[in-house]
Amino acid sequence: MPDTDLTDARAAVRAYHDQSKHRFERYAPGPASLDWDAQPNPFRRFEDCQRLELPLPAGEIHLPFSALYTPGAVPPRLLDSVAVGALLELSLAVSAWKAMGPARWAVRCNPSSGNLHPVEAYLVLPHTNLGPAGLYHYEAEDHVLALRCPFDAALSGHLADLLPPDCILLGLSLVPWREAWKYGVRAWRYCQLDLGHAIGALGYGAAPIGWGMRLLADWSGLQIARLLGLDRTADFEHDEPEYPAALLMLGPDPVGLPPQPNLLAALAGQGWQGKANRLDSRHLYRWDAVDAMARLVKPPPTAEPLAGPLPALSRTPGDPSAVKIIRRRRSARAFNPEKGIAAETFYRLLDSCRPRPGTGPWDLYQGPSRLHLLCFVHRVEGLPPGLYLLATDIGVVAGLKPLMRAEFVWEQPPGCPEGLPCYRLISADAKQAAMNLGCHQQICAQSAFALAMLGEFDAVIAESPGGYNLLFREAGRVGQALYLHAEAEGIGSSGIGCYFDDPIHDLLGLQNQRLQTVYMFTVGPARPELGVTDEPAYARGST
Repeated sequence: MPDTDLTDARAAVRAYHDQSKHRFERYAPGPASLDWDAQPNPFRRFEDCQRLELPLPAGEIHLPFSALYTPGAVPPRLLDSVAVGALLELSLAVSAWKAMGPARWAVRCNPSSGNLHPVEAYLVLPHTNLGPAGLYHYEAEDHVLALRCPFDAALSGHLADLLPPDCILLGLSLVPWREAWKYGVRAWRYCQLDLGHAIGALGYGAAPIGWGMRLLADWSGLQIARLLGLDRTADFEHDEPEYPAALLMLGPDPVGLPPQPNLLAALAGQGWQGKANRLDSRHLYRWDAVDAMARLVKPPPTAEPLAGPLPALSRTPGDPSAVKIIRRRRSARAFNPEKGIAAETFYRLLDSCRPRPGTGPWDLYQGPSRLHLLCFVHRVEGLPPGLYLLATDIGVVAGLKPLMRAEFVWEQPPGCPEGLPCYRLISADAKQAAMNLGCHQQICAQSAFALAMLGEFDAVIAESPGGYNLLFREAGRVGQALYLHAEAEGIGSSGIGCYFDDPIHDLLGLQNQRLQTVYMFTVGPARPELGVTDEPAYARGST
């Protein structure tokens, strides 16, 4: 990209980020009203496609949660219908239906802002016992694959030469309207957070079948669109476009890289089938800034893999079932303000947020983290309430101190594990501050602790305008780790996309955009949801 175009793209990203900020005096532009009975359909379907029913084998997988972070703990399963069914059942599928009075809604393994689910998934599969080689769309509502493009014999044979043994390609797309319907201009942030959650969920879903995950970062958006059929505009409603977002390779050893030109050339001339369903019959608003971001920038290739691997994660007491933890992930609606958590639990949760390539939500070539976690500690046994910071690395702390208030003490708290770069900044009652900064939501004060994820904004934008998307995607992956590890600890958590951006920065004394808030989270002993019942995810049940 020419320097002038890069400068313009960086300026556009900064302008969007500023426009989409919430402030005490006003929220970011959004719809004036919402018709909750007419929200967009959270399930994409392609009509007139052959559908292949996937098995539900997760109930037969018995392994502890720690195995998700232990490379080689699970013998890799060969590619078949059971492997694909388990991967999707434990990552992007419905995990339960909830009901309260006449209302009924789905909960999925991958969370979404407002439960609106802008992320769609497509699979490039060789011939298996599931069906013919082709491009499939995953339909989470029924746990089936819809065959969008059956490959002819020549392409089927060519695919076998391109992909490593027993590996698949999985593409993710975004339908921004689902989020923009509710959140307006801020929707692009939430799309990227949801995408990070989905990628993290796929990493967790791959581990129980012994598979790994690799992000194919050098595929362009146009190439991904061609591969997934997203460039076939006649197959989609004109006001509900899908945008290419990410391409992953999953399998026992996903280290190869299929040559894009060869695969895309072979794809030309194949027959396509199906038309996307309309998601919303009434588009009452238009948010050009969101679609502009979708067209503007793509993430750059990821950084080199981490040079020094982190120590293994400490096991959660009891080491519960991995499958049960994945299925039970929920967003807590309320916390018990009378209960706290142990300091050891707090430290384990923070440590789970650090990238460990090839384990948990992280892919095989995960680069270094660009997020620092500001923690509002309310009720952690043995730790005084106040503000704490988990830095990406001990080596960056000296550079962070001059950016923040001079009165911060930067002391490692008692019992902090060696090598965990966690620091107490100031002791204070932070409950009111957390609640006010989290859009006045009580769960930010009632939990054991809340946190704000601070991204290295200036640095990533200087490297590439597309780094903006990567910051939010990393935050989504961190959020997915927090969801599952909190569940494993027997407590609850909830992601919070609504927060007042610059007041958080003012609290820390930040005077520029070197650090910007990209996500909030809150964790602690949750209160049960009264009057809400759970129903099975699928009528045919899980084995």
